[in-house]
Formats: sequence, structure tokens, C-alpha cells
Amino acid sequence: PNMLVAAANQLYTIGTWRVSRKMYLWHLSQLTVRMVIDVRGNPRAGRQVDMYGGKELTRALQSVGIRYEYWGDRLGEEAVEAQSEQDLRRILKGMLAACSPGPLCILGHMHEPNKCHRLLLSSLVPSEWTVLHLIWSDHQSICTVSHSEARDRFAADRDFFLARKAAEERNRMEDRALAVKSFANKKTVTSSSCYRSDASQPRGWRRAQMAHAARQLDDSEMAVAIAAASVADAAAKLPVLTWADVSASEWEDRLRDGHAYRILLPWDTEL
Repeated sequence: PNMLVAAANQLYTIGTWRVSRKMYLWHLSQLTVRMVIDVRGNPRAGRQVDMYGGKELTRALQSVGIRYEYWGDRLGEEAVEAQSEQDLRRILKGMLAACSPGPLCILGHMHEPNKCHRLLLSSLVPSEWTVLHLIWSDHQSICTVSHSEARDRFAADRDFFLARKAAEERNRMEDRALAVKSFANKKTVTSSSCYRSDASQPRGWRRAQMAHAARQLDDSEMAVAIAAASVADAAAKLPVLTWADVSASEWEDRLRDGHAYRILLPWDTEL
């Protein structure tokens, strides 16, 4: 009986990750999943066409005895952001109570739960549910991650991001202070002073050019010029990705890894 209760209250989560639909069907059936709950706000987004929500996915899941339901209209990414945790708890409790007994699996967009809104949903389900996150090890195998481990990964990513953001903000403030000190009371700047290798001068050739261009700016325009120079310097420090040298699969990973890049696009365009 205890094993039956555990199975009935087992909740898995999984995301899409360039794995064939037949592998999803095989693994979910091996876990005796009874229903897949799609919480993707747009179930037809992304590159994995065979996992798009709709009749084909419904029929494929039914072929292995799994029911498909779409909850993205109430529990998709945008819907989650617009509601309080209290409201989300109430919605989840009611919708899960109406499900047939048996293991369930939440389907989200992102491969890793710590980068997907299904992690938050999993934190808000009633306490009697046991949550395990499924992550693809490769194109055929999956591993399980406990909900506490997934939350720890999310916290580590968040702390890293916040620490990096704080460091970048400190650097920007230092650059602005240096620029203001250099430009203060110098509305008329000679060309020679712009390119002087003085330690008190702003760093970088872009800021030197901005200083040269700022010689006839008023106070408000000068502030804009200083800010633009700071942004240009920050962009110059980013790792560079060249459009022609990065494969489509690598682009997908890069654009989702939480890091900032300077992207060189065709037609002499930067992003």
C-alpha cells in the first residue's frame, strides 16, 4: 500500500532537449507515468517540432497509455509571472486533485529545471507530492535530480548572477566616476588631451573618441556621451561569438546559458 501511495503522488518534470519523441515515450512509459501536463506558455515554440503540443503529441502519448493535458494557459511562463504564489498554490492543488491516480510528469521548455519555471511550480505543489526532475544525460539516457538539488542549483546560479551583476555595476560606477573627473570643467577638449596616456584619463580608445567628440556638448549631452562610452567599454570586454563560426545547436546552448556575449552578425552588425 505504501508503494501504491508513493506512486500515486509521484510528480516528475522534464524539458525539451533535441531528443526524439520516441525516447520520451519509452522513458515515461518505463516510469509508469499516467499523464503528461504541458505547462509551456507556447507549446509550439522551440526547435523540437515532434514535441509540439497538439493532436500528434496527444496521439503519440496515448499509444503508450499516457494521457496529455495542456495547462499552459493557466500555468505557463507569463501566467506564473502574473500571479501570486498563493494563487498558484490554489490552482495547482485543485488541478492536481482532479487528476487520475498515478505518476504525473510536468513538461516545460527548458532542459534544466533550475532554468525553467516548472521549478517554481514544483515548489508550490501540495506537500504530499514527491518531486523528481528528469534531465537528459545524452540523446538516449536520463538521470533524476531531487527537487532540493535543483533548487540548490538555481540558488547557486542566482547568487553567481547577482554577484557578477554587482561587480559589473561597481566597475561601471568606477568608470563613470573616472570619466566625470576627467571631463569635469573641460567642455573644451583638445585633440592631444584625448589621446594622452595619463592614468587619470578614461581607459579605452572608444572613451577617448567620446571625449574628443564631447568638446562642444552641454551638460546633458555630455552625460549621455559618458554613459555611451561606458556601455561601449563593457561590450568590448564580453566574449565574442561570430555568427558564421557557431553551429545552430551551439547557438541554442549559448543563448540559454545565462552569460552575456558580444555577437558579431553578418552585414557588419553587432549585438
